[in-house]
Amino acid sequence: MGSNIRIQKVCQHCSGIFTAKRTNTMYCSQKCAAAAYKVMKRTQHIKVVEEVEENKLKSLLTPIIKDKDILSLEEAAEYMGIGKTTVYRYCIAKKLRCLKINRRIFIRKQDIHLMFEEAQDYEVKQQPRKPITEFYTANEIADKYNFCKSAIHQYAKSKRVPTVSRGGIYYYSKSHIDKLYSLKTPDPEITEWYSVKEIMEKYSMTKASTYSLVSENVVPRRNNSGIMLYSKKHIDGLLSKRDISQIDPAKWYTGAQIVEKYNVSRGWVANFVHKKGITKTRRGSMGYYLKEEFDNEYKKTYPPQEWYSVEEIMEKYNLTQESVYAFIRRYSIPTEKNGARIKVSKNHIDKYFDYSFV
Repeated sequence: MGSNIRIQKVCQHCSGIFTAKRTNTMYCSQKCAAAAYKVMKRTQHIKVVEEVEENKLKSLLTPIIKDKDILSLEEAAEYMGIGKTTVYRYCIAKKLRCLKINRRIFIRKQDIHLMFEEAQDYEVKQQPRKPITEFYTANEIADKYNFCKSAIHQYAKSKRVPTVSRGGIYYYSKSHIDKLYSLKTPDPEITEWYSVKEIMEKYSMTKASTYSLVSENVVPRRNNSGIMLYSKKHIDGLLSKRDISQIDPAKWYTGAQIVEKYNVSRGWVANFVHKKGITKTRRGSMGYYLKEEFDNEYKKTYPPQEWYSVEEIMEKYNLTQESVYAFIRRYSIPTEKNGARIKVSKNHIDKYFDYSFV
């Protein structure tokens, strides 16, 4: 059953007059209702964001701006929006007045504002540049530095070398080109070179660590038919401590060899070497330990185990079989199976009975 209500109303979105069939109708059409809904949602979203940002600002600045006139170094840095190291430099240079008490620095807020009142006019100082008067052509660069002419322009562009064009020919600043290509030109006194593969094999390095090494230390290099070679003298100097060719395997243990031989952990090896003062050396990330010293210290600390049979204990110390087994259980004497029989630690038995008969 349809409604008989007919009310003339004004649309709250477009302000047009329309006939409404319900008393709570607010818009003249679905289009106006959808548009009004979007406006409402946008307004709500903006309001929420503004409240969040306002709360953040209040939480950051309210304790400083409203409640304090004297600031710590950190608070002054936050108030000025700069790092505390910069504020500290201002204090040292006497650009900002401060008070130091027991290694703490305090700054008045009014002194920060006073900096602006006493500030001089800001001036940009122009640094005069020397005019460039000497230039190379691409052919001259290619002849002098033995580089491909087609790559010269690309390289000069990437390094922002000043260029001029005259009659369709590019000219490159001589001083800039000499400075850049001198770094690429190998020293004629360097006669021995390593490839990346040779460095990796000799010094047990990955390709990534090799490239990182030559880049960080600016190792001289040269291109040999597409293969990059690096100065042997420089590489050996940098990696002398990684050269394992001077380590005699007959005289030195690696950590892995000790772990395998003595059935111990890596942590135990490091602790034992440190406590006993065993001679060690490093080659890169690998540690080496003097074999003779390590073996001797290990034997002193852990003498080789010797064994008694039960019968030998009975005969030596005049005991019955039952008393021997009772003694082993009571004092937890180390034992080892030998077929159907057992062997008993000689060191523990002798130590106990020698002490008992003193």
